[in-house]
Amino acid sequence: MPSGIDQLTNLQTLSKVVVSKHGGFRLNDLGNLSLLAGSLAILELQNVTNVQEARDANLKNKRDLDELVLAWNSEYDDSLSKVLQQDLLEALRPHTNLTILEIEFYKGDKFSSWVGDSSFTKLEEVSLRGCTHCKCLPSLGQLPALKDLSIQTMLEVKAVGTELCGKDCSWEFSFPLLESLTFDDMPEWEEWTCLSSAGENECHFPLLQKLCISRCPKLKSIPVLQLPSLSELKLQKCSVGIAKCLYNLTSLNNLDFRQIIGLASLEDAFMQFPSGLEDITLRECHQLKNLWGSSNTVNLVQLKSLVVSECSQLSSLEELAVLPMLKYLKIESCSALLSLPTLSGLNILRISSCSALSCLPMDKLLLPQLRNLGIRHCQKLNLTPEIVIEDTSTSIESLEIVGCPCLNLRTMLGSVYSFASLRFLDIRDCDYDLDQLPTPSLERLSLCRCKNASYLPGGLGRLRSLLLYSCSSPLLFPQGDFPSTLKFLDIEAGENLQLKPLSEWGLNRLTFLERFYIRGGYPGLESFSGSGDDGLALFPPTLRSVAIGDLPNLKSLSTFLRGLTALRYLHIFNCPKLGSLPKESLRNPLQTLVINKCPLLEKRCLMDRGDYWPMIEDIPCVEIGSDGIR
Repeated sequence: MPSGIDQLTNLQTLSKVVVSKHGGFRLNDLGNLSLLAGSLAILELQNVTNVQEARDANLKNKRDLDELVLAWNSEYDDSLSKVLQQDLLEALRPHTNLTILEIEFYKGDKFSSWVGDSSFTKLEEVSLRGCTHCKCLPSLGQLPALKDLSIQTMLEVKAVGTELCGKDCSWEFSFPLLESLTFDDMPEWEEWTCLSSAGENECHFPLLQKLCISRCPKLKSIPVLQLPSLSELKLQKCSVGIAKCLYNLTSLNNLDFRQIIGLASLEDAFMQFPSGLEDITLRECHQLKNLWGSSNTVNLVQLKSLVVSECSQLSSLEELAVLPMLKYLKIESCSALLSLPTLSGLNILRISSCSALSCLPMDKLLLPQLRNLGIRHCQKLNLTPEIVIEDTSTSIESLEIVGCPCLNLRTMLGSVYSFASLRFLDIRDCDYDLDQLPTPSLERLSLCRCKNASYLPGGLGRLRSLLLYSCSSPLLFPQGDFPSTLKFLDIEAGENLQLKPLSEWGLNRLTFLERFYIRGGYPGLESFSGSGDDGLALFPPTLRSVAIGDLPNLKSLSTFLRGLTALRYLHIFNCPKLGSLPKESLRNPLQTLVINKCPLLEKRCLMDRGDYWPMIEDIPCVEIGSDGIR
């Protein structure tokens, strides 16, 4: 922190101060800054050893501050006096105009009386994090305007009860405007009670919209919560019994369960099953055997999105077959799942790492509205044997297939007309012969490690992006020219694969081409020329981005970049023998130059020492070697 800050008596904005241990900024430097407004974060408060400095900071008179963060270092020595920490927090009482308060890593064993005082009538957000020695929570229920409360990493709290309401306030009148409530990382918390005036363990949160209880594994007893406005519920690493205490969930539409102990079915989790759910996420619920009983599907007619991940005992999803509004389904790492049901209304289907999944219903009558299909690392997956797709009405626009050795892509893709709407195709780690490539509407084609990708068929009349990575067959380019619509062309040759000369690619006729990336494919090449034998330029002048690399014997780029007046980005990598650049490329209005693993070239580009430096020093972004220069 700069010295003399205490003299700036008209200062209105000071977003962060860091308290110094030896010299530098001290807390009492804030004393004369009475006009401070907006937000203020005071960090490293463990460096304050004199409570009078905190009093002299005079926070209680800074009426225009609306957001305050009080933070100690999370790793500071716990041997410091807890009484000193409590006195320090008491002395840092702010003005009651405050609307947002955050206290982080406070090491006292109880909170000051002002935290939760009802005189803070404008306080809307409170966050208490990492206060690891506090055994009780402050009386936050007395804050009449509180809307957002977050309590995290309170390691010694074992019970939450009436102290949270305050001495003069019962649960019936606590938290009247609360909209979001989070309890996270409270490993010793066992009990939550809130006795009403009638003596019942029940409380109402009439406006609560979001409830999150996370990483509270010992919490088994909570009050009955009436939550008529709750729209989002997140439970993580908690007992399944918590959900059974949640009632009146008429507004709930988003449910997120992760690592729920004892959850065998969502039907078991609720005494009253939520009727308006639209989005469900279930992750790492290893005891989950089925989603819900068939009797509860009547309550899920609004369900639109379902994500199920790492639920190792889940073997069936048959309950989904009768959900009319389900549009998005993502299933990943469910090792016991054997098959999928018919899902007639589905728009997006993503499946990954389901090792036992063997059957996928792909008939056009079964998935008539499917737009986006992604299948990754399903080792046993194949199509239903009798199904071959050969209808021009197939609706799929985006298809991704990765690492599925048993999936018969020839059967799946059928003739070139089977996927008349297909715009994006991504195939990786599959044996696929491109003679059956669906072509009519294709705009983006990405192939990676496809052993049988020997050539690209013609008819790619709408293709804008072509990405070919590590395809080990001798690759022959289209029968004829590349499509004239091409804007992005990335080629990464497989190991020891020799590509045909660039002069035969016809790239100079691609008048929309903006990016060209080539990696490998020319192991013996020593010089790249910018023109072919006919003297014509290799590239169109429209190129804005060029990357070349993995050329072990390349020594010169010669006239490789000649005529590229629109070039803005140039990346050269792993060319150990390359020692020069064409000077005309450095005269272009480059915005970014990246050179790495090119030791000879890097030496010539060293700041203030290399002979190329005067030519590149005005480029806005230069990265040479592993560390960027600028």
